[in-house]
Amino acid sequence: MTPSTAILRGLQKGENPNANFFFYASILIMFVSCGLYNFFFKRRLEAQLLAQHQASQEQVYRQDVIASDQGMENLWACDVCDFKNYDGHKTCILCGTERDFTLYGKASSKRGSGNDDGAKTAMPSSLSPTNFVLMNDSTPRTIKKNRNFAKLRLNNLNIRQKGARRRHDWVRNVDEASGDIVWGRNRDVLDHKVLKRIVAKDTRGHPHLPNDDGDFDLPMLRDSVSSVSSAGSVASVGYVSKLVLTPKHPDGRMSFETAEGQTAFQTVNPTVFSSADLKDVSQLTFQQKHAWFVQYTSTMEVPWEYGHMLLEIDRSNLLHNSCEQLLWASHDQLHQSLRIKFLNEPGVDAGGLEREWFTLMTEEIFDERTGLFHAGMDNAYMIRPTSSDASEDHLMYFQAIGRFVGRGLFEGMLLDAHLALPLYKHILGTPITFSDLEFVDVELYNNLRWLKQNKGVESLCLDFRYQSIQ
Repeated sequence: MTPSTAILRGLQKGENPNANFFFYASILIMFVSCGLYNFFFKRRLEAQLLAQHQASQEQVYRQDVIASDQGMENLWACDVCDFKNYDGHKTCILCGTERDFTLYGKASSKRGSGNDDGAKTAMPSSLSPTNFVLMNDSTPRTIKKNRNFAKLRLNNLNIRQKGARRRHDWVRNVDEASGDIVWGRNRDVLDHKVLKRIVAKDTRGHPHLPNDDGDFDLPMLRDSVSSVSSAGSVASVGYVSKLVLTPKHPDGRMSFETAEGQTAFQTVNPTVFSSADLKDVSQLTFQQKHAWFVQYTSTMEVPWEYGHMLLEIDRSNLLHNSCEQLLWASHDQLHQSLRIKFLNEPGVDAGGLEREWFTLMTEEIFDERTGLFHAGMDNAYMIRPTSSDASEDHLMYFQAIGRFVGRGLFEGMLLDAHLALPLYKHILGTPITFSDLEFVDVELYNNLRWLKQNKGVESLCLDFRYQSIQ
Protein backbone atom coordinates (compact mmCIF):
# COMPACT_ATOMS: atom_id res chain seq x y z
CA MET A 1 0.00 0.00 0.00
CA THR A 2 1.42 3.38 -0.99
CA PRO A 3 1.52 6.37 1.44
CA SER A 4 -0.97 8.34 -0.65
CA THR A 5 -3.43 5.45 -0.63
CA ALA A 6 -3.10 5.18 3.14
CA ILE A 7 -3.74 8.89 3.57
CA LEU A 8 -6.87 8.75 1.40
CA ARG A 9 -8.24 5.76 3.34
CA GLY A 10 -7.46 7.54 6.59
CA LEU A 11 -9.33 10.63 5.39
CA GLN A 12 -12.35 8.51 4.47
CA LYS A 13 -12.40 6.84 7.92
CA GLY A 14 -11.54 10.08 9.77
CA GLU A 15 -8.89 8.25 11.80
CA ASN A 16 -5.86 10.49 11.03
CA PRO A 17 -6.29 14.23 11.89
CA ASN A 18 -2.73 15.02 10.79
CA ALA A 19 -3.49 13.56 7.38
CA ASN A 20 -6.62 15.74 7.17
CA PHE A 21 -4.62 18.88 7.92
CA PHE A 22 -1.90 17.95 5.43
CA PHE A 23 -4.42 17.29 2.67
CA TYR A 24 -6.40 20.52 3.05
CA ALA A 25 -3.23 22.59 3.46
CA SER A 26 -1.92 21.15 0.20
CA ILE A 27 -5.14 22.07 -1.59
CA LEU A 28 -5.02 25.62 -0.17
CA ILE A 29 -1.37 26.11 -1.16
CA MET A 30 -2.16 24.85 -4.66
CA PHE A 31 -5.02 27.35 -5.14
CA VAL A 32 -2.97 30.26 -3.78
CA SER A 33 -0.03 29.38 -6.00
CA CYS A 34 -2.25 29.18 -9.10
CA GLY A 35 -3.85 32.51 -8.26
CA LEU A 36 -0.54 34.29 -7.75
CA TYR A 37 0.94 32.77 -10.90
CA ASN A 38 -2.10 33.75 -12.95
CA PHE A 39 -2.07 37.30 -11.55
CA PHE A 40 1.61 37.98 -12.19
CA PHE A 41 1.69 36.16 -15.53
CA LYS A 42 -1.33 38.11 -16.77
CA ARG A 43 0.20 41.45 -15.71
CA ARG A 44 3.42 40.52 -17.44
CA LEU A 45 1.61 39.49 -20.60
CA GLU A 46 -0.36 42.75 -20.65
CA ALA A 47 2.85 44.75 -20.21
CA GLN A 48 4.54 42.89 -23.07
CA LEU A 49 1.56 43.32 -25.42
CA LEU A 50 1.25 46.98 -24.48
CA ALA A 51 4.95 47.58 -25.16
CA GLN A 52 4.65 45.87 -28.56
CA HIS A 53 1.58 47.96 -29.42
CA GLN A 54 3.25 51.22 -28.44
CA ALA A 55 6.40 50.29 -30.36
CA SER A 56 4.37 49.51 -33.48
CA GLN A 57 2.60 52.87 -33.18
CA GLU A 58 5.94 54.68 -32.97
CA GLN A 59 7.15 52.89 -36.10
CA VAL A 60 4.04 53.99 -37.99
CA TYR A 61 4.58 57.60 -36.93
CA ARG A 62 8.19 57.62 -38.05
CA GLN A 63 7.43 55.95 -41.36
CA ASP A 64 4.15 57.53 -42.41
CA VAL A 65 3.92 60.88 -40.66
CA ILE A 66 7.32 62.46 -40.27
CA ALA A 67 8.50 62.92 -43.82
CA SER A 68 12.12 62.57 -44.83
CA ASP A 69 14.02 65.46 -46.36
CA GLN A 70 14.09 63.65 -49.68
CA GLY A 71 10.33 63.11 -49.61
CA MET A 72 9.67 66.77 -48.84
CA GLU A 73 11.79 67.88 -51.78
CA ASN A 74 9.76 65.80 -54.24
CA LEU A 75 6.31 67.15 -53.36
CA TRP A 76 4.08 68.22 -56.24
CA ALA A 77 1.34 70.85 -55.96
CA CYS A 78 -2.19 70.12 -57.15
CA ASP A 79 -3.33 72.70 -59.71
CA VAL A 80 -6.86 72.75 -58.26
CA CYS A 81 -6.36 72.97 -54.48
CA ASP A 82 -2.58 73.63 -54.18
CA PHE A 83 -2.18 70.67 -51.80
CA LYS A 84 1.38 69.32 -51.67
CA ASN A 85 1.45 65.58 -52.45
CA TYR A 86 4.22 63.01 -52.26
CA ASP A 87 5.89 62.15 -55.54
CA GLY A 88 4.51 58.59 -55.52
CA HIS A 89 0.85 59.70 -55.52
CA LYS A 90 -0.81 59.78 -58.94
CA THR A 91 -3.81 61.76 -57.70
CA CYS A 92 -4.21 64.51 -55.13
CA ILE A 93 -5.11 62.86 -51.83
CA LEU A 94 -7.16 65.90 -50.82
CA CYS A 95 -9.36 66.63 -53.86
CA GLY A 96 -8.80 63.55 -56.03
CA THR A 97 -7.53 65.45 -59.10
CA GLU A 98 -5.04 63.56 -61.23
CA ARG A 99 -1.46 64.73 -61.17
CA ASP A 100 -1.22 65.58 -64.87
CA PHE A 101 -4.35 67.74 -64.82
CA THR A 102 -3.80 71.47 -65.40
CA LEU A 103 -6.27 74.32 -65.32
CA TYR A 104 -4.59 76.00 -68.27
CA GLY A 105 -4.57 72.93 -70.55
CA LYS A 106 -1.77 71.60 -72.71
CA ALA A 107 -0.76 73.17 -75.98
CA SER A 108 -1.07 70.99 -79.04
CA SER A 109 1.29 71.27 -81.99
CA LYS A 110 -1.50 70.30 -84.36
CA ARG A 111 -4.57 72.51 -84.43
CA GLY A 112 -7.71 70.49 -83.96
CA SER A 113 -5.92 67.45 -82.56
CA GLY A 114 -7.57 65.75 -79.60
CA ASN A 115 -4.54 63.70 -78.59
CA ASP A 116 -3.86 65.34 -75.23
CA ASP A 117 -2.62 62.94 -72.61
CA GLY A 118 -1.44 65.62 -70.22
CA ALA A 119 -4.75 66.69 -68.71
CA LYS A 120 -6.27 63.48 -67.42
CA THR A 121 -8.86 63.98 -64.72
CA ALA A 122 -12.36 62.95 -63.82
CA MET A 123 -13.93 65.96 -65.49
CA PRO A 124 -17.16 66.25 -67.52
CA SER A 125 -16.89 65.46 -71.21
CA SER A 126 -17.49 69.11 -72.02
CA LEU A 127 -14.07 69.84 -70.57
CA SER A 128 -12.26 67.36 -72.77
CA PRO A 129 -9.07 68.72 -74.35
CA THR A 130 -10.69 67.93 -77.70
CA ASN A 131 -13.03 70.87 -77.16
CA PHE A 132 -10.22 73.22 -76.05
CA VAL A 133 -7.19 73.02 -78.32
CA LEU A 134 -4.76 75.79 -77.51
CA MET A 135 -2.45 77.36 -80.06
CA ASN A 136 1.26 76.86 -79.66
CA ASP A 137 2.21 80.47 -80.36
CA SER A 138 2.74 83.04 -77.59
CA THR A 139 0.12 85.68 -78.37
CA PRO A 140 -2.50 87.55 -76.37
CA ARG A 141 -5.06 85.38 -78.10
CA THR A 142 -3.43 82.28 -76.63
CA ILE A 143 -3.52 83.82 -73.15
CA LYS A 144 -7.20 84.64 -73.60
CA LYS A 145 -7.95 81.07 -74.65
CA ASN A 146 -6.06 79.73 -71.64
CA ARG A 147 -7.95 82.11 -69.38
CA ASN A 148 -11.32 80.98 -70.74
CA PHE A 149 -10.21 77.36 -70.48
CA ALA A 150 -9.29 77.79 -66.80
CA LYS A 151 -12.52 79.65 -66.10
CA LEU A 152 -14.66 76.87 -67.55
CA ARG A 153 -12.77 74.17 -65.70
CA LEU A 154 -13.06 76.00 -62.38
CA ASN A 155 -16.79 76.41 -62.87
CA ASN A 156 -17.13 72.66 -63.43
CA LEU A 157 -15.23 71.37 -60.41
CA ASN A 158 -16.94 68.62 -58.47
CA ILE A 159 -18.02 69.10 -54.87
CA ARG A 160 -14.86 67.53 -53.43
CA GLN A 161 -12.60 69.76 -55.52
CA LYS A 162 -14.55 72.88 -54.57
CA GLY A 163 -14.30 72.07 -50.89
CA ALA A 164 -10.55 71.50 -51.08
CA ARG A 165 -10.03 74.69 -53.07
CA ARG A 166 -12.05 76.91 -50.75
CA ARG A 167 -9.96 76.05 -47.71
CA HIS A 168 -7.76 78.98 -48.79
CA ASP A 169 -10.62 81.53 -48.77
CA TRP A 170 -10.06 82.80 -45.21
CA VAL A 171 -6.86 83.40 -43.26
CA ARG A 172 -5.95 84.76 -39.83
CA ASN A 173 -3.95 88.00 -40.04
CA VAL A 174 -2.32 90.21 -37.42
CA ASP A 175 -3.92 93.65 -37.11
CA GLU A 176 -0.97 96.05 -37.07
CA ALA A 177 -2.88 98.66 -35.09
CA SER A 178 -4.19 96.48 -32.26
CA GLY A 179 -1.97 93.42 -32.55
CA ASP A 180 -5.05 91.16 -32.50
CA ILE A 181 -5.52 88.13 -34.73
CA VAL A 182 -8.37 88.97 -37.13
CA TRP A 183 -10.07 87.23 -40.03
CA GLY A 184 -9.32 88.31 -43.57
CA ARG A 185 -10.46 87.03 -46.93
CA ASN A 186 -7.61 85.52 -48.90
CA ARG A 187 -8.89 86.86 -52.19
CA ASP A 188 -8.12 84.82 -55.29
CA VAL A 189 -4.79 83.52 -54.01
CA LEU A 190 -4.99 80.30 -56.02
CA ASP A 191 -6.36 82.04 -59.11
CA HIS A 192 -3.40 84.44 -59.09
CA LYS A 193 -1.00 81.49 -58.89
CA VAL A 194 -2.65 79.70 -61.80
CA LEU A 195 -3.00 82.76 -64.01
CA LYS A 196 0.57 83.88 -63.38
CA ARG A 197 1.62 80.40 -64.40
CA ILE A 198 -0.47 80.78 -67.57
CA VAL A 199 1.19 84.08 -68.48
CA ALA A 200 4.64 82.73 -67.61
CA LYS A 201 4.08 79.71 -69.83
CA ASP A 202 2.54 81.40 -72.83
CA THR A 203 4.49 84.69 -72.96
CA ARG A 204 7.95 83.19 -72.70
CA GLY A 205 10.08 84.80 -75.40
CA HIS A 206 7.33 87.14 -76.62
CA PRO A 207 8.81 90.64 -77.18
CA HIS A 208 5.69 92.58 -76.17
CA LEU A 209 4.61 90.61 -73.10
CA PRO A 210 6.26 90.07 -69.69
CA ASN A 211 8.37 87.01 -69.01
CA ASP A 212 8.71 84.92 -65.85
CA ASP A 213 10.43 87.72 -63.96
CA GLY A 214 8.27 90.53 -65.29
CA ASP A 215 5.24 92.34 -63.99
CA PHE A 216 2.11 90.22 -64.21
CA ASP A 217 -0.26 92.97 -63.10
CA LEU A 218 -1.91 93.18 -66.51
CA PRO A 219 -5.48 94.38 -67.00
CA MET A 220 -6.14 91.02 -68.65
CA LEU A 221 -4.85 89.21 -65.57
CA ARG A 222 -6.93 91.32 -63.19
CA ASP A 223 -10.05 90.68 -65.27
CA SER A 224 -9.24 86.99 -65.41
CA VAL A 225 -9.03 86.68 -61.64
CA SER A 226 -12.52 88.08 -61.13
CA SER A 227 -13.97 85.90 -63.87
CA VAL A 228 -12.19 82.66 -63.00
CA SER A 229 -12.94 82.72 -59.26
CA SER A 230 -15.39 80.15 -57.97
CA ALA A 231 -18.92 81.36 -58.41
CA GLY A 232 -20.41 82.78 -55.23
CA SER A 233 -17.39 82.09 -53.06
CA VAL A 234 -15.84 85.56 -53.26
CA ALA A 235 -19.13 87.49 -53.31
CA SER A 236 -20.57 85.75 -50.23
CA VAL A 237 -20.32 87.55 -46.90
CA GLY A 238 -18.55 85.51 -44.23
CA TYR A 239 -19.91 85.08 -40.70
CA VAL A 240 -18.35 83.78 -37.50
CA SER A 241 -20.18 82.48 -34.45
CA LYS A 242 -19.86 84.21 -31.10
CA LEU A 243 -21.11 83.23 -27.65
CA VAL A 244 -22.89 86.18 -26.02
CA LEU A 245 -23.60 86.18 -22.27
CA THR A 246 -26.70 88.07 -21.12
CA PRO A 247 -28.75 88.14 -17.88
CA LYS A 248 -31.47 86.25 -19.72
CA HIS A 249 -28.98 83.69 -21.05
CA PRO A 250 -26.22 83.35 -18.40
CA ASP A 251 -24.86 80.24 -20.13
CA GLY A 252 -24.52 82.14 -23.37
CA ARG A 253 -26.41 82.36 -26.62
CA MET A 254 -24.98 81.85 -30.08
CA SER A 255 -24.92 84.84 -32.40
CA PHE A 256 -23.26 85.56 -35.75
CA GLU A 257 -21.17 88.52 -36.84
CA THR A 258 -19.53 89.45 -40.12
CA ALA A 259 -16.10 87.85 -40.31
CA GLU A 260 -14.10 90.51 -42.15
CA GLY A 261 -11.84 92.14 -39.55
CA GLN A 262 -13.45 90.20 -36.68
CA THR A 263 -11.20 88.86 -33.93
CA ALA A 264 -10.28 85.24 -34.53
CA PHE A 265 -10.73 83.69 -31.10
CA GLN A 266 -8.06 81.19 -30.09
CA THR A 267 -9.26 77.75 -29.07
CA VAL A 268 -5.91 76.77 -27.57
CA ASN A 269 -4.17 77.71 -24.34
CA PRO A 270 -2.04 80.78 -25.17
CA THR A 271 0.47 79.73 -22.51
CA VAL A 272 1.25 76.62 -24.59
CA PHE A 273 1.26 78.04 -28.12
CA SER A 274 1.85 81.68 -28.90
CA SER A 275 0.31 83.41 -31.91
CA ALA A 276 3.75 83.63 -33.51
CA ASP A 277 4.27 79.87 -33.12
CA LEU A 278 0.91 79.07 -34.68
CA LYS A 279 1.59 81.46 -37.54
CA ASP A 280 4.87 79.68 -38.26
CA VAL A 281 3.12 76.31 -38.21
CA SER A 282 0.44 77.57 -40.62
CA GLN A 283 3.14 78.12 -43.25
CA LEU A 284 4.20 74.45 -43.20
CA THR A 285 3.03 71.76 -45.59
CA PHE A 286 0.34 69.36 -44.44
CA GLN A 287 2.90 66.61 -43.85
CA GLN A 288 4.95 68.90 -41.60
CA LYS A 289 1.82 70.08 -39.78
CA HIS A 290 0.83 66.48 -39.17
CA ALA A 291 4.25 65.67 -37.74
CA TRP A 292 4.04 68.77 -35.51
CA PHE A 293 0.57 67.74 -34.32
CA VAL A 294 1.67 64.19 -33.49
CA GLN A 295 4.71 65.48 -31.64
CA TYR A 296 2.81 67.88 -29.40
CA THR A 297 -0.19 65.65 -28.70
CA SER A 298 2.19 62.90 -27.59
CA THR A 299 3.55 65.25 -24.91
CA MET A 300 0.01 65.67 -23.55
CA GLU A 301 -0.46 61.95 -22.87
CA VAL A 302 -0.32 60.88 -19.21
CA PRO A 303 2.19 58.02 -18.68
CA TRP A 304 0.69 54.57 -18.07
CA GLU A 305 2.14 54.30 -14.55
CA TYR A 306 0.14 57.39 -13.49
CA GLY A 307 -3.16 55.82 -14.43
CA HIS A 308 -5.29 54.93 -17.44
CA MET A 309 -8.89 55.41 -18.53
CA LEU A 310 -10.81 52.14 -18.67
CA LEU A 311 -14.13 52.08 -20.52
CA GLU A 312 -16.30 49.05 -19.76
CA ILE A 313 -18.66 48.84 -22.72
CA ASP A 314 -21.93 46.94 -23.06
CA ARG A 315 -22.25 45.88 -26.70
CA SER A 316 -26.05 45.82 -26.51
CA ASN A 317 -26.09 49.52 -25.53
CA LEU A 318 -22.83 50.63 -27.13
CA LEU A 319 -23.55 54.26 -28.07
CA HIS A 320 -25.35 55.33 -24.89
CA ASN A 321 -22.96 53.45 -22.62
CA SER A 322 -19.86 54.90 -24.34
CA CYS A 323 -21.16 58.48 -24.49
CA GLU A 324 -22.12 58.34 -20.82
CA GLN A 325 -18.62 57.31 -19.73
CA LEU A 326 -16.96 59.86 -22.04
CA LEU A 327 -19.03 62.64 -20.46
CA TRP A 328 -18.11 61.45 -16.95
CA ALA A 329 -14.39 61.51 -17.74
CA SER A 330 -12.38 64.38 -16.28
CA HIS A 331 -9.91 66.53 -18.23
CA ASP A 332 -6.96 64.55 -16.86
CA GLN A 333 -8.61 61.21 -17.65
CA LEU A 334 -9.08 62.22 -21.28
CA HIS A 335 -5.28 62.50 -21.54
CA GLN A 336 -4.64 59.08 -20.00
CA SER A 337 -3.99 55.90 -21.96
CA LEU A 338 -7.27 54.39 -23.14
CA ARG A 339 -8.23 50.78 -22.53
CA ILE A 340 -11.45 49.12 -23.68
CA LYS A 341 -13.20 46.17 -22.03
CA PHE A 342 -16.44 44.68 -23.36
CA LEU A 343 -18.67 43.37 -20.58
CA ASN A 344 -18.79 39.60 -20.09
CA GLU A 345 -16.07 39.06 -22.70
CA PRO A 346 -12.52 37.84 -22.05
CA GLY A 347 -9.70 39.63 -23.80
CA VAL A 348 -6.63 41.78 -23.24
CA ASP A 349 -6.76 45.19 -24.94
CA ALA A 350 -3.42 45.59 -26.66
CA GLY A 351 -4.92 47.82 -29.33
CA GLY A 352 -7.35 45.43 -31.03
CA LEU A 353 -10.33 46.09 -28.76
CA GLU A 354 -9.68 49.82 -28.95
CA ARG A 355 -9.73 49.79 -32.76
CA GLU A 356 -12.89 47.67 -32.73
CA TRP A 357 -14.57 50.14 -30.37
CA PHE A 358 -13.70 53.09 -32.60
CA THR A 359 -15.08 51.23 -35.63
CA LEU A 360 -18.34 50.21 -33.94
CA MET A 361 -18.86 53.67 -32.46
CA THR A 362 -18.32 55.37 -35.83
CA GLU A 363 -20.84 53.07 -37.50
CA GLU A 364 -23.48 53.68 -34.84
CA ILE A 365 -22.95 57.44 -34.55
CA PHE A 366 -23.45 58.04 -38.28
CA ASP A 367 -26.15 55.41 -38.78
CA GLU A 368 -29.29 57.04 -40.20
CA ARG A 369 -31.40 55.10 -37.67
CA THR A 370 -29.57 56.79 -34.79
CA GLY A 371 -31.01 60.11 -35.96
CA LEU A 372 -28.10 62.40 -35.09
CA PHE A 373 -26.46 62.82 -38.52
CA HIS A 374 -27.54 62.46 -42.12
CA ALA A 375 -25.49 61.97 -45.28
CA GLY A 376 -25.45 64.93 -47.65
CA MET A 377 -23.45 65.81 -50.74
CA ASP A 378 -20.61 63.43 -51.61
CA ASN A 379 -21.64 61.21 -48.65
CA ALA A 380 -20.42 63.83 -46.18
CA TYR A 381 -22.26 63.91 -42.85
CA MET A 382 -24.06 66.91 -41.40
CA ILE A 383 -25.97 67.31 -38.14
CA ARG A 384 -29.61 66.35 -38.66
CA PRO A 385 -31.91 69.35 -38.05
CA THR A 386 -34.42 67.05 -36.28
CA SER A 387 -31.84 65.41 -34.00
CA SER A 388 -33.96 66.37 -30.97
CA ASP A 389 -36.52 63.81 -32.16
CA ALA A 390 -33.94 61.06 -31.69
CA SER A 391 -33.33 61.94 -28.04
CA GLU A 392 -34.10 64.73 -25.60
CA ASP A 393 -30.43 64.59 -24.61
CA HIS A 394 -29.20 65.01 -28.20
CA LEU A 395 -26.93 67.93 -27.23
CA MET A 396 -25.16 65.78 -24.64
CA TYR A 397 -24.70 63.11 -27.31
CA PHE A 398 -23.04 65.68 -29.56
CA GLN A 399 -20.75 66.75 -26.71
CA ALA A 400 -19.73 63.14 -26.11
CA ILE A 401 -19.24 62.60 -29.86
CA GLY A 402 -16.93 65.63 -29.88
CA ARG A 403 -14.84 63.97 -27.17
CA PHE A 404 -14.89 60.74 -29.16
CA VAL A 405 -13.58 62.48 -32.29
CA GLY A 406 -10.97 64.30 -30.21
CA ARG A 407 -9.86 61.02 -28.68
CA GLY A 408 -9.58 59.56 -32.19
CA LEU A 409 -7.22 62.39 -33.16
CA PHE A 410 -5.29 61.89 -29.94
CA GLU A 411 -4.88 58.15 -30.62
CA GLY A 412 -4.17 58.58 -34.34
CA MET A 413 -7.25 56.54 -35.30
CA LEU A 414 -8.88 56.85 -38.72
CA LEU A 415 -12.66 57.29 -38.53
CA ASP A 416 -14.54 55.90 -41.52
CA ALA A 417 -16.78 58.95 -41.95
CA HIS A 418 -16.41 62.34 -43.62
CA LEU A 419 -18.01 65.49 -42.24
CA ALA A 420 -19.49 68.18 -44.47
CA LEU A 421 -17.32 71.24 -45.07
CA PRO A 422 -19.57 73.66 -43.07
CA LEU A 423 -19.33 71.36 -40.05
CA TYR A 424 -15.53 71.37 -40.25
CA LYS A 425 -15.68 75.17 -40.43
CA HIS A 426 -17.84 75.37 -37.30
CA ILE A 427 -15.43 73.09 -35.41
CA LEU A 428 -12.41 75.16 -36.45
CA GLY A 429 -14.16 78.52 -36.05
CA THR A 430 -13.63 79.40 -39.72
CA PRO A 431 -16.09 81.90 -41.29
CA ILE A 432 -19.24 80.47 -42.86
CA THR A 433 -20.55 81.82 -46.18
CA PHE A 434 -23.71 81.35 -48.20
CA SER A 435 -21.76 79.32 -50.76
CA ASP A 436 -21.10 76.67 -48.09
CA LEU A 437 -24.77 75.65 -48.37
CA GLU A 438 -23.79 73.89 -51.59
CA PHE A 439 -21.99 71.24 -49.53
CA VAL A 440 -25.15 70.47 -47.55
CA ASP A 441 -28.01 70.72 -50.06
CA VAL A 442 -27.01 71.61 -53.61
CA GLU A 443 -30.62 71.85 -54.83
CA LEU A 444 -31.58 74.35 -52.14
CA TYR A 445 -28.35 76.27 -52.77
CA ASN A 446 -29.03 76.55 -56.51
CA ASN A 447 -32.62 77.69 -55.91
CA LEU A 448 -31.62 80.36 -53.40
CA ARG A 449 -28.76 81.54 -55.60
CA TRP A 450 -31.22 81.90 -58.49
CA LEU A 451 -33.47 84.05 -56.27
CA LYS A 452 -30.46 86.13 -55.26
CA GLN A 453 -29.19 86.75 -58.78
CA ASN A 454 -32.45 87.32 -60.64
CA LYS A 455 -34.72 90.35 -60.59
CA GLY A 456 -38.49 90.35 -60.26
CA VAL A 457 -38.60 87.36 -57.93
CA GLU A 458 -41.36 89.07 -55.93
CA SER A 459 -43.77 87.92 -58.62
CA LEU A 460 -43.23 84.37 -57.36
CA CYS A 461 -45.02 85.35 -54.11
CA LEU A 462 -42.57 83.44 -51.92
CA ASP A 463 -43.01 84.02 -48.18
CA PHE A 464 -40.66 81.21 -47.03
CA ARG A 465 -43.32 79.57 -44.87
CA TYR A 466 -43.61 75.82 -44.68
CA GLN A 467 -46.12 73.32 -43.36
CA SER A 468 -45.27 70.43 -41.11
CA ILE A 469 -47.28 67.54 -39.73
CA GLN A 470 -47.32 67.61 -35.93
